[in-house]
Amino acid sequence: MELAQKVLRPAFQQRLDAYIEEHYVPEDQQGDLIERAPDSKPWSFFSGVAVIVPKGLGQILAEKEDTFSERLLALIKEKHLKASDVYTKAGLTKALFSKIRHNMDYKPSKDTVLCLIFALSLSEDEDDDLLRRAGYSFSPSQVRDIIIQYFIKEGILDIYAVDEVLLDRHLKTLHKDE
Repeated sequence: MELAQKVLRPAFQQRLDAYIEEHYVPEDQQGDLIERAPDSKPWSFFSGVAVIVPKGLGQILAEKEDTFSERLLALIKEKHLKASDVYTKAGLTKALFSKIRHNMDYKPSKDTVLCLIFALSLSEDEDDDLLRRAGYSFSPSQVRDIIIQYFIKEGILDIYAVDEVLLDRHLKTLHKDE
């Protein structure tokens, strides 16, 4: 718990506040962040077929990535970890982890993915990838997301320390029991 108390100290809080200030974008200004693709034809027509198919769909399907579950299991194997250690550290039940493991199309909650990111000690690139595979991303308009990103960026991969800061700022914690 020493780390959890360290993150509540004024010096840490000031660095975190500066990070939030730099990265926070209100929802009504997020449209400014979207990069527009160059003008191109979004649809292709195939002769003899009565449907409109997005350009490159065949290629996209051929290059389909691993699902969230497949990537999670691969990361556990790559890092030479035991699955039981990972789900315990993440605060997940054995039953929930079993659902994730055996249903390759299972879509966990964003908080479940975040807890797994901390339990696996993932890098910024790895966490973005795992979140994306589950259908999520960090939002620049959510202070909670920015705080969690800050912890990952700083290499402070302690769920309890994150929860202390979230709780201190009256935000929803990662662990449901807090």
